[in-house]
Amino acid sequence: MQDITDAFEITRAQKRKPQVIVYNINKKIQAEELLEGLLQKNCFLHDANNVPLVKVEFPNQARNKESRHWVVTTGQSIFKDLWLKQGLYFNWIRVLFTEFIGIRQCRTCGAFGHTAKYCDDRDKPPICEN
Repeated sequence: MQDITDAFEITRAQKRKPQVIVYNINKKIQAEELLEGLLQKNCFLHDANNVPLVKVEFPNQARNKESRHWVVTTGQSIFKDLWLKQGLYFNWIRVLFTEFIGIRQCRTCGAFGHTAKYCDDRDKPPICEN
């Protein structure tokens, strides 16, 4: 009789770093400018040597055509500080943010956990999402 451990590999999932989404940033602002502005106004976002403890990841389109939302990755301690301070400042204004939980789903095969760029079935036509 075959043992089940021969058919499967058991791995421990990596903990993901917390992410927040910062709302309504001017569309002209690029990732580098956003990071610099956040670091200037929020001293807890960098260490004593001015090394950033956050990383600006990617933008999301906002309903307002003149702005967009940005996803920012933080460390666990920074994430806790954000919630305790309940504020994040950029260019002399307080910006709204909330926790971001992104779920990856492939457009090609419909599976979760990867995108079409990394799909093994890239040569197949995309499936209907409905």
